[in-house]
Amino acid sequence: MRLIYFIIFFTIISCNDLKKTLPNSTGSNSEILFVAPDYLWDEKIKDYVFNIFCQDIPGTSKSESAFKVLQINNQELTSLLRTHTNIILLSNDSLTSFTNNLWANNQLVTHLSFIGNLRQFQLDCNNAYKAYYDKEIINIRNNIIANSNKKYSVDILRSYGIDIIIPSKYTYIQDSSDVMIFSYNPENKDEIKHIIIYRLLEKNLDVSIIIEETNKILSKSLIGPKSNTHVIIEDRFPFEMYNNSYRGLWKLSKGFMGGSILIKPFFTDNDVVLVCAIVFDPGNPKRNHVKEFESIL
Repeated sequence: MRLIYFIIFFTIISCNDLKKTLPNSTGSNSEILFVAPDYLWDEKIKDYVFNIFCQDIPGTSKSESAFKVLQINNQELTSLLRTHTNIILLSNDSLTSFTNNLWANNQLVTHLSFIGNLRQFQLDCNNAYKAYYDKEIINIRNNIIANSNKKYSVDILRSYGIDIIIPSKYTYIQDSSDVMIFSYNPENKDEIKHIIIYRLLEKNLDVSIIIEETNKILSKSLIGPKSNTHVIIEDRFPFEMYNNSYRGLWKLSKGFMGGSILIKPFFTDNDVVLVCAIVFDPGNPKRNHVKEFESIL
């Protein structure tokens, strides 16, 4: 019995030591290192890879790709590059496989099958895209949780019966029986972000109802700098569902301000609760803001 215990204990210690020896991953969560022979990349797969991994992220006014893909060949995959957080290795195996923490902590390495079937290759690329997209959202969410305001979450749960996280950099600017608003407006940046929580008075989840009810809340809660101006949803831009949240643009009525907006419905025993997130950050990409909102919601 003592021998068995020793073996189990030694195995646990050895696994923990192995984990500690792995370096931290490098590179951006929004980058993917794609390892493939140059001739195959140029002649066969480059366009397929870019169309999937560099597709536009929904909810931005300008084209912003979900990922940046960097292609290298196998000889260029040095020990330094092996620590990149997102790696795809083109493989001649019959099946695509995913491995976490192969050469570094917080790393996802995909052995992506390619045996000449481009249709299957596209399907495998789509699955890999979702895996890396979800990984990035989880990483952002974990960072937010580590720096979130726990009291905000408790207050939201008590008032609305939903569980969401609010970064500690946000502050209350309104708390009433109708709406909760949390705001981020740093002094040294021309940047404003709001998270607004309110109940949907109708159980009908038709998108037109969501837009109408949201505009009512925004017209009362987010007033513009000039008289008779307020925030509304931009009706000349697609308002579509993606990853369980509606995405579109907002604008200032009778004004020139605007930005991205996300709205996610939550279902409780008695109500439908909407959480709306908007950003104003003129001249800068909105991709990271949209990903942050998606992680919060």
